[in-house]
Amino acid sequence: MINIDELQFELPGATVARVEESEEGVSTKPRKVDDVHIDELLNIVVEKNASDLHICYDSEPVIRVDGKLIRLNYEKLSPQDTQRMMYEII
Repeated sequence: MINIDELQFELPGATVARVEESEEGVSTKPRKVDDVHIDELLNIVVEKNASDLHICYDSEPVIRVDGKLIRLNYEKLSPQDTQRMMYEII
């Protein structure tokens, strides 16, 4: 059996930061993903001129902007959230 922790690694040169911040520059509470539709995340991709959207369980959605990985301010996705989002587009 594969241990998922053994598969995690850092991406050289990649930075991860919160996208959505309050006006004071403090990160807001992560948004729940229970009712988030994949189209909402794809709209963020377009708004931020991102090239990629990364969706993986046990992680927040991540976009790539100008080569940098940016973690979106959402709760971590459960396996069920991830499956639901993928099923919405197939």
